[in-house]
Amino acid sequence: MAELSQEEAWEAGATRVPEGIVGEIYEATNDGRPTGWPKFYDRTVEEWQETGERHDGDVVMMPGSGWVPMLRRDVQAFWGPLVAEDAYNEYMDAKNRRMALDYAEAIASAK
Repeated sequence: MAELSQEEAWEAGATRVPEGIVGEIYEATNDGRPTGWPKFYDRTVEEWQETGERHDGDVVMMPGSGWVPMLRRDVQAFWGPLVAEDAYNEYMDAKNRRMALDYAEAIASAK
């Protein structure tokens, strides 16, 4: 993740998820089986999974990196809005198509 570290987010007021909830989330992910949790992406393209656990009135999100789970509101406050996996994939597909078209046009104009 970029821009701001998790420690800096906590220092700036992010709510820490209790160790008991974090432990349950880690246990659910340690066996290697897919969790089926919905995936979202922040503006740094970090993957966050919506765990279904709740704390302090909010959903607990599991990061794809080595960070520990955080509340959805804090993820969005510090790393921008979360985009659902389908919308993110559509965006990336469109971006890749645009890049391919630009490349093809550059090759054609170079001839």
